[in-house]
Amino acid sequence: MPRVGAGDVIIMQSAKLQRYKGDLSLVTHHRTCLHVYQASLIPQYPQSANSALKPDPKNPTSKPLLHAEAFVSWLYHSINKSSVPSEAQFRERAEQSLNLKDKFSRLEHVREGKFYDLVVQVVREPYDLVDKATVWITDYTENETFFPMTAGCEESDPYNYTPAKTTNASQSSTSAFQGPYGKRCAYVRLKNIQIKYGHNGQYLEGFLRQDREASLFKVQIEVLETTDAENTDVHLKELIRRKRDYFKGRKKDIKLASAGATGSQKRSVAEESGGQKMNARKRRALQRAAISSNVSPDGDNAQGPVADLNGYVRCANEDQPASNIKSLIKRVHYSMTSHGTAMDIQLPFTCLKYRVNARVIDFHPPRLLDFAYMDEEDNGGLNSSEVVWEWRFALSLQEASAPGQQKDGTPETVWVFVDNGEAEHLTGLTACDLRKHPDTLSQLRERLFTLWGNLEELKSKQTAKPKAKKPPPKPNNGPPPDSSDEEAVKKRREADTTAGDAHGSPNPGLAPQNRPFSCCVRQYGVRVPEEDPQKANAGEGKRWERAYGLFGTKVPYT
Repeated sequence: MPRVGAGDVIIMQSAKLQRYKGDLSLVTHHRTCLHVYQASLIPQYPQSANSALKPDPKNPTSKPLLHAEAFVSWLYHSINKSSVPSEAQFRERAEQSLNLKDKFSRLEHVREGKFYDLVVQVVREPYDLVDKATVWITDYTENETFFPMTAGCEESDPYNYTPAKTTNASQSSTSAFQGPYGKRCAYVRLKNIQIKYGHNGQYLEGFLRQDREASLFKVQIEVLETTDAENTDVHLKELIRRKRDYFKGRKKDIKLASAGATGSQKRSVAEESGGQKMNARKRRALQRAAISSNVSPDGDNAQGPVADLNGYVRCANEDQPASNIKSLIKRVHYSMTSHGTAMDIQLPFTCLKYRVNARVIDFHPPRLLDFAYMDEEDNGGLNSSEVVWEWRFALSLQEASAPGQQKDGTPETVWVFVDNGEAEHLTGLTACDLRKHPDTLSQLRERLFTLWGNLEELKSKQTAKPKAKKPPPKPNNGPPPDSSDEEAVKKRREADTTAGDAHGSPNPGLAPQNRPFSCCVRQYGVRVPEEDPQKANAGEGKRWERAYGLFGTKVPYT
């Protein structure tokens, strides 16, 4: 290549134009001629720029085309000179272009704050978060700073993106499924991945970033094929070998787990009589078996397997063991020592997240028309002609399996709040005035029918019936009632027993026909007014009240 400087004009003859990974580039070959015109010597147009032509020692007889040379002066004096780098910047960029650093790394070696190129396998269907997507990948290496994924997490519904089946044939097809193009089990090369801690601040995650030095259309993801063995990427070959070794070891662990789960009577007499304990490998195998069967190793707060889950409702953390609602509403106590005195403090709330299997037995407001409201506070700084609408509603969830029931057989229930962002994710709809947009109301009704079955129909019939006069309800501008207060739960359960249905519904007379589904629920605290100074634990005239919110759950829509 000839030596060039900042602002020099180059005429390329017989060069090949190509597009690679979204970028246009020029490729030279043995017939290509390069003619360089020094920027400082290029005269004003329409004078000839031949005096600025640098000699080419490799091809001294080659001459540029006359009509091309006539274009040099016009081009140089027409461009914006501010876009031309200085000499120092030009030299720095030229040196950087020669520094072809290999950013490839295996996941076990990645560190926070650095950028890497990865060759990985997609192990679950990408999870669409509307404005972004989450993809679960692996290269079959271990990194303790990543989220500790457990064995069995890759087993979801058949194909991992359609409604779940319960037949043995469909369960066996899950393991053998190799996924459609670009879906689960595809091998991909990811470029310019930034490694940093996720939103929870606990585990490292990867973020696909744009290459600042490349065009906006540069492709950073490439699907790798395994059909051509000779031309297969060397990193991909290593990945496939590690995958093979991983599944060999996993088969052994599964055998150990099944032996530990079904053959407890065959354990050695020495172990049962207080002799030598199980080694670490056997303990890990038993834990994996417990998690893959959706039961936690201690078994206290886990929810047992639920038959006939609604596969048309998806949640974000399907690999996590399901908790029962009893564990959500259980008060947490914190033990501490102050000035030598042991103290047991009941926390007003905890910032925890759960996955539960439940069904919807009630909702609020009672009419779908009121699920969207005009946010007057956000509208204050806008034009008077502009209106901001947001989703705001609540769902009453009922325990879907036996482990969450009370001694009297009544399933536990909890109210969960659905804010604007989570409602958009759940339904795929933007909030608006539902009274003026019947099409949106119809779509909302159709998608929520997938969630709660005939509940709206039953609730509409109940609302239409004449009711006896009752004392006016107290104003409730906060989240749904805290079903975790033991006294409130007891009173509500007594009321449901005398006037409610057999399911312990918060709304007596409702017995909806719907299927349980898997969803994510988070616990948080809100500040509410409090007149009693002894109870004001959130500042003057305020106290903390525990609430629950739905998140990471959606009804797939097209």
